[in-house]
Amino acid sequence: FARDAAGNVSLVSNTENVNTQAGGDTESPNAVSDLSSSNTTSTSTDLSWSDPGDNVGVTDYEVFQDGGSLGLTGGATTFNVTGLTASTGYAFTVFARDAAGNVSLVSNTENVNTQAGGGVIDYTSTNSNMNTVDWTARDLFADRNVGIGTTNTQGYRLAVAGNVIAEGVKVELQGNWPDFVFLKEYDLMGLEQVRQFIKENGHLPNIPSAKNVEANGIDLGKMDAKLLQKIEELTLYLLMQQKQIDKLNKELEALKDQ
Repeated sequence: FARDAAGNVSLVSNTENVNTQAGGDTESPNAVSDLSSSNTTSTSTDLSWSDPGDNVGVTDYEVFQDGGSLGLTGGATTFNVTGLTASTGYAFTVFARDAAGNVSLVSNTENVNTQAGGGVIDYTSTNSNMNTVDWTARDLFADRNVGIGTTNTQGYRLAVAGNVIAEGVKVELQGNWPDFVFLKEYDLMGLEQVRQFIKENGHLPNIPSAKNVEANGIDLGKMDAKLLQKIEELTLYLLMQQKQIDKLNKELEALKDQ
């Protein structure tokens, strides 16, 4: 505003917007010197330290475990570390940061030895994918696919790279169980036809070849049904042969009587 000798005031001038330059703070915070741990269990520990001071002020701290960053504390001088392994030694350090991005020298090293585990480790988002942690859970629910020993489930709900042992496996079939073999209208292949098929193909009818199994594997439920079908067909062949044997025995007895 402009004023004259009589005290009259002008209208407001134009507005000049000014952005100040970044500060010239190049001084790093002091290094943390009293990093310590407490409440150490088999899987976790609490770290704490004092504000080391800075010419402007410390705004954040970064915590490291064995040289790897665990993240920032958001300015807090405490940090809870989880997902550790029982009976294992770890080395923790902290760096202080100020608002200008200056980083202090490394703090003192706090060596922590976790306690012996009790065999059970809680599942957390921190330790869920750590290859050094075994955790125990009561129930496990997955919305998508699960891979054990492999990351390629090939679209299956459960993929296991290795052997599987179980006390029982139940397979619920969507197709028909092969009792249709015993229906009167079932067209049982003649033994001579079976012999010719084996000669030409090297495997039983309706049973996958070794080459096919090697390439595609087998479906346990479907294969059990196919094998049962062959057992039932074999039973029919035996019954037919027994009928022929009984007929021949009767004819033999008749010849003896003559």
